[in-house]
Amino acid sequence: MEPIAQLQGEVVSIAVSPDGRVAVGTNRGDACILTGISEEETVDMQATAFVCSLVDVAQGKMVEIRATWAGSRLCLLVAGDPFGCKVGRTLRVLDLEQQTARELWRIGGDEYIGLIICDPVVVGSQAFIAGFQEAGGYVQGVSLADEEGAEPFGVVQLKVESDGVPLNNPDEEEEGILPIINHLLAHEPTGRLFLLTIDDGNCDGNRIRTVTLGEDGKASDYPATLFHIDIEPYPPVMGGACVNFYTGEAACAMYMSEHETFVPIAQIPQEGDWLPCADLYTVEPGEEAHHFAIKGRLGHNIAFYDREADAPNLPHNFRICWEFGNAGNEVTPVVATGPNTYAVALWLGTLLQIDTDTGEQTHLHDFDEPITALGFSPVTNRVYVGLSSGEVYPFAIAGG
Repeated sequence: MEPIAQLQGEVVSIAVSPDGRVAVGTNRGDACILTGISEEETVDMQATAFVCSLVDVAQGKMVEIRATWAGSRLCLLVAGDPFGCKVGRTLRVLDLEQQTARELWRIGGDEYIGLIICDPVVVGSQAFIAGFQEAGGYVQGVSLADEEGAEPFGVVQLKVESDGVPLNNPDEEEEGILPIINHLLAHEPTGRLFLLTIDDGNCDGNRIRTVTLGEDGKASDYPATLFHIDIEPYPPVMGGACVNFYTGEAACAMYMSEHETFVPIAQIPQEGDWLPCADLYTVEPGEEAHHFAIKGRLGHNIAFYDREADAPNLPHNFRICWEFGNAGNEVTPVVATGPNTYAVALWLGTLLQIDTDTGEQTHLHDFDEPITALGFSPVTNRVYVGLSSGEVYPFAIAGG
């Protein structure tokens, strides 16, 4: 299998347009646009050059490019590294055919907006971005209409909470936590945003929240919790998330923090055995959340933890660990490939597909480098796989 693109840095974002074009961005300020309508994808050199011309990257600086499509136009977020790059963050809407760009939103490099960078999302004629400030996580919106000087507006401001409920007098409360948005998702047909949140002190666990937008693009109410998980001593890591366009449900792949977990077993595992090592959760408003075990291969995705020799837990449990190879982004991307199917990436380059009707897991392919981003096109029925090496591969799947 040959890559269709080779970029600088780790691939962090893959966005697929309704007509099958693919926008890819990395954490080193590199990007490309692929035309994925034909039998073989090709790089649109003109569109790629235009996108890259909008990014000013000093040598060695970490600048993430993330994108989403607004019909035929591209919403491009350029985000500087908060630790060493004073680029700030800028959101533009691009017409790739006319090669025009209009700035929608900007925050300076001296203004703190949090360490987490979420992909922008689009609902109707408005784009939305997530950030963080002293008061907590927030979402802002901005019009995509062809008008100069459109000002961003507040959509959601998360507050100090107790059990997911905002506190009226947080200074008088000892149990309050500050939610941080880890993933921002949108389901355009229903006008709904999903906010996947963690908290600043590992006290409240992870929440999948939702809010419906009004015609003005503002939230109709405070985001409601659809799913909550809190595991001692630390909640699991939200490794990847997506919205299933077909059903409107949110999906999140999580794995235990600290890079280790216990796995129940009936017998001593052998090299090559598939064992549960991560979890896929799906939920939609008005329904209970569903859980599916994600299995990794012993000796490839997971390994015996070193302390096992000193403190064995066999035969009832054994401790496993995993490692992300050379990937700086420790992620487990997930993307919907049909109403009941998801492609999920595990550590060190394993691509899986999970059927949520049956719970069956299919091993699709092992790549040579860690997978750091996924996208899917129903036009071509292909999953687009971005690696930590900057390579991008198309992978045809059955069904969908």
